[in-house]
Amino acid sequence: MPGRYASLAIYDVKEICETCLSNYRQFHMKWNGNKVMCIVNDYRSVVFYPKNGATMRLLYKDIKRIELRGWFKLVFVLHNREIVISGFRRKSMFKHLKECLNNQMLVVD
Repeated sequence: MPGRYASLAIYDVKEICETCLSNYRQFHMKWNGNKVMCIVNDYRSVVFYPKNGATMRLLYKDIKRIELRGWFKLVFVLHNREIVISGFRRKSMFKHLKECLNNQMLVVD
Protein backbone atom coordinates (compact mmCIF):
# COMPACT_ATOMS: atom_id res chain seq x y z
CA MET A 1 0.00 0.00 0.00
CA PRO A 2 1.49 3.37 -0.96
CA GLY A 3 2.33 5.95 1.66
CA ARG A 4 1.01 9.47 1.97
CA TYR A 5 0.65 11.77 -1.00
CA ALA A 6 2.11 15.24 -1.35
CA SER A 7 1.47 17.67 -4.17
CA LEU A 8 4.31 18.60 -6.48
CA ALA A 9 5.49 22.19 -6.21
CA ILE A 10 5.98 22.62 -9.96
CA TYR A 11 5.05 20.18 -12.70
CA ASP A 12 6.18 20.77 -16.25
CA VAL A 13 6.07 24.57 -16.12
CA LYS A 14 5.60 26.05 -19.57
CA GLU A 15 6.16 29.59 -20.75
CA ILE A 16 2.71 30.80 -21.68
CA CYS A 17 0.87 33.98 -22.44
CA GLU A 18 -2.02 34.46 -20.00
CA THR A 19 -4.27 35.98 -22.67
CA CYS A 20 -3.92 33.47 -25.52
CA LEU A 21 -3.13 30.25 -23.56
CA SER A 22 -1.72 28.74 -26.74
CA ASN A 23 0.44 26.03 -25.11
CA TYR A 24 -2.43 24.30 -23.33
CA ARG A 25 -5.00 21.95 -24.82
CA GLN A 26 -8.35 23.56 -25.55
CA PHE A 27 -11.71 21.79 -25.55
CA HIS A 28 -14.92 23.33 -26.87
CA MET A 29 -17.80 22.15 -24.68
CA LYS A 30 -21.27 23.22 -23.52
CA TRP A 31 -22.18 24.19 -19.98
CA ASN A 32 -25.82 25.00 -19.14
CA GLY A 33 -26.58 25.33 -22.85
CA ASN A 34 -23.82 27.91 -23.41
CA LYS A 35 -20.67 27.26 -25.42
CA VAL A 36 -17.48 27.43 -23.36
CA MET A 37 -13.84 26.86 -24.14
CA CYS A 38 -12.20 24.66 -21.49
CA ILE A 39 -8.47 24.96 -20.93
CA VAL A 40 -6.92 22.14 -18.90
CA ASN A 41 -3.95 23.77 -17.20
CA ASP A 42 -1.24 21.19 -16.49
CA TYR A 43 -0.36 22.10 -12.96
CA ARG A 44 -3.07 24.27 -11.47
CA SER A 45 -6.65 24.38 -12.73
CA VAL A 46 -9.33 24.02 -15.35
CA VAL A 47 -10.42 27.34 -16.84
CA PHE A 48 -13.84 27.91 -18.46
CA TYR A 49 -14.07 30.75 -20.99
CA PRO A 50 -17.70 31.41 -21.99
CA LYS A 51 -18.50 33.54 -25.03
CA ASN A 52 -20.51 35.90 -22.82
CA GLY A 53 -19.79 36.32 -19.14
CA ALA A 54 -16.98 36.01 -16.65
CA THR A 55 -14.18 33.46 -16.76
CA MET A 56 -14.35 30.69 -14.16
CA ARG A 57 -11.24 28.95 -12.80
CA LEU A 58 -11.71 25.57 -11.10
CA LEU A 59 -8.67 24.61 -9.03
CA TYR A 60 -7.58 20.97 -8.89
CA LYS A 61 -7.65 21.05 -5.09
CA ASP A 62 -11.39 21.86 -5.19
CA ILE A 63 -12.24 18.86 -7.40
CA LYS A 64 -13.17 15.78 -5.39
CA ARG A 65 -13.88 13.52 -8.36
CA ILE A 66 -14.40 13.57 -12.13
CA GLU A 67 -16.91 11.27 -13.82
CA LEU A 68 -17.85 10.30 -17.36
CA ARG A 69 -21.60 9.94 -17.79
CA GLY A 70 -23.79 9.01 -20.72
CA TRP A 71 -24.85 11.33 -23.52
CA PHE A 72 -21.54 13.17 -23.89
CA LYS A 73 -21.39 14.37 -20.28
CA LEU A 74 -18.35 15.01 -18.09
CA VAL A 75 -18.99 15.87 -14.43
CA PHE A 76 -16.76 17.71 -11.97
CA VAL A 77 -17.85 16.75 -8.46
CA LEU A 78 -16.98 19.48 -5.96
CA HIS A 79 -17.56 19.65 -2.23
CA ASN A 80 -21.06 21.12 -2.43
CA ARG A 81 -22.15 20.82 -6.09
CA GLU A 82 -21.60 19.24 -9.48
CA ILE A 83 -20.60 20.96 -12.71
CA VAL A 84 -21.90 19.07 -15.74
CA ILE A 85 -20.38 19.90 -19.11
CA SER A 86 -21.06 18.15 -22.38
CA GLY A 87 -19.34 17.83 -25.70
CA PHE A 88 -18.03 15.53 -28.37
CA ARG A 89 -14.44 15.47 -26.99
CA ARG A 90 -15.38 14.64 -23.40
CA LYS A 91 -13.38 11.39 -23.38
CA SER A 92 -10.14 13.02 -24.51
CA MET A 93 -10.68 15.83 -21.99
CA PHE A 94 -11.32 13.24 -19.26
CA LYS A 95 -8.11 11.35 -20.11
CA HIS A 96 -6.03 14.52 -20.24
CA LEU A 97 -7.49 15.82 -16.99
CA LYS A 98 -6.94 12.47 -15.29
CA GLU A 99 -3.30 12.48 -16.41
CA CYS A 100 -2.82 16.05 -15.13
CA LEU A 101 -4.41 15.19 -11.77
CA ASN A 102 -2.23 12.07 -11.42
CA ASN A 103 0.89 14.12 -12.16
CA GLN A 104 0.07 16.32 -9.18
CA MET A 105 0.43 13.41 -6.79
CA LEU A 106 3.79 12.14 -5.55
CA VAL A 107 4.19 9.17 -3.22
CA VAL A 108 6.17 10.09 -0.10
CA ASP A 109 7.73 7.14 1.68
